[in-house]
This record gives sequence, C-alpha cells and structure tokens, in this order.
Amino acid sequence: MADDGRRKSFAAMTSWAFDPLTYQVAWRAFGVDRPHYPFQYRSTSETTDEYERECLQAATGFRSRLDDDLYWAFATMLDPEARVYICGFSGAGDAEKIRSYIAVRGPRAVVMRQDPGPDHHSGGAVHLAGISFADCGASAVRALPPAAPGRRPRIDAELRDLDRRDEFDADASWLRAPDARATPAQRFERILGLPRTSAGRIEVYSGATISERATGPAREVRWVDLADDGRYLVISNSRTVSLLPGPDESLGNHIHKLVGAAIDDTRSEPVH
Repeated sequence: MADDGRRKSFAAMTSWAFDPLTYQVAWRAFGVDRPHYPFQYRSTSETTDEYERECLQAATGFRSRLDDDLYWAFATMLDPEARVYICGFSGAGDAEKIRSYIAVRGPRAVVMRQDPGPDHHSGGAVHLAGISFADCGASAVRALPPAAPGRRPRIDAELRDLDRRDEFDADASWLRAPDARATPAQRFERILGLPRTSAGRIEVYSGATISERATGPAREVRWVDLADDGRYLVISNSRTVSLLPGPDESLGNHIHKLVGAAIDDTRSEPVH
C-alpha cells in the first residue's frame, strides 16, 4: 500500500462514517468475521437472501472507499500495541449505550465510536478517525457524555471493606441512613447509589486481538456521572479503591498513562 513516509501522516488523515452493516462486512476483507467489542449490530433483514444481498452491496461500497488511509486504519486495529475499550450507559434509565474503541500502534491510533442504536443489543452508525498517540486520552474522554467534575471530595476506601457487588448496582442496600461517623466505604457506597445520568468502564489492554477483549490483566477506570452533581472516577489498586472528581483533563491524562503502560508491556514481551 503506502510507503513509510505516507504512514507517518496517518494521524492527520480524514475520518469516515459507516452504517453498522458495512462496518461489520468490512472486517471480512481482513479475514475477520466478528468485529471487536463493543461494536454491536443485529440485522433486520427478513430473509437470508435479503441479508446476503445487503452484505454484498455493503462489501462493494466498502471496497470502493478502501484507499491507503482506510487500509492502515484497519491494519492498526488488527495489530495494535494497546487497546482501549469504552462501554457504558447514559440517559434516564440507562436509555442509550456508549460504545467506543481505540487501537494504538507506535505514534498513531484509530478511534471507533458507534452511535446508539435501536436497543442495547444493536448499535447505530460507526465513526472512524485517525488520531495521534498523544490524543488517545482526550479522544477517550470525548466518547463520554459531557459532564462537569463532581463537587464532593475524594474518598479512599479499603477494598475489603466494600460491598463485593458491582459498584454501579443501584441496590437499595447502598442507601443507608445518614451517619456523620460513616466509614469511607459507607460514604463511597452511598454516593454510588445516588441517581446518575451516565456510568461505565474504560479498559486498557496490551497486545493485539480482535475476537477476545480480556487477554490479560486490565488497566481500568470507571466513571459515574451523578445527577445535579457531576462526574466521578473510580480507580482501584490491589488494596484500595478511590472515588474522586473527574475533570476531563485529569481523566484524559490518566487514560494516556494507562495506554503508555500497556504499550510498554507489549514491547517487553519476548518475540517468538
């Protein structure tokens, strides 16, 4: 395809938009039957023949658009040094699903964002863009709904003191009676039990894969946007978990560091 000089300009290339069927079919040109998480698409074709005709039309349309830049976008997603998965929900009753994916290799990266679809099992249009490695954190933040940072102070709690259920489960047991002497773990759980407008998880993995997401230990950060308050981040290590306000810049910088660490892991692996 392109020479090395051409590849260096990859991050400054244009962006693309695809209907979900075309994006799914496009991967077949690269030997992949099932695109990466969190992309989702469910056909509405009434018959197998109709579906096959639609796939053929989609494949023809994709081939007509396949130039050097688009080729390298897919090549980067096929063989990244680090992968970022962003998945969550937003709106009343978690009405809309948030889906985004970033693949990083060297100084360049590709970001995929899928619009909400008719339900949580099928997404809408797909948007692809080439970005630089330096823009990975900011691009991940842009995949989330806009939100001001939360107004409450940071809380650090011991993991062993927390309820073992998912932090974003709105179970009524979290809504305990107010107590000025509440432990950090109790305050942590109460805050996460408040009404929210968005919540989800950003996971970073090293190495290349398409079909499987969790190929090793995940580096992750969760976000939760509280109604009439703002965004908080949930960051944990082996012993503690922290709940802290999440300004866009701080979240972007944190994701950038996670991606850098994942790339270092990939490059330190022995070559077979």
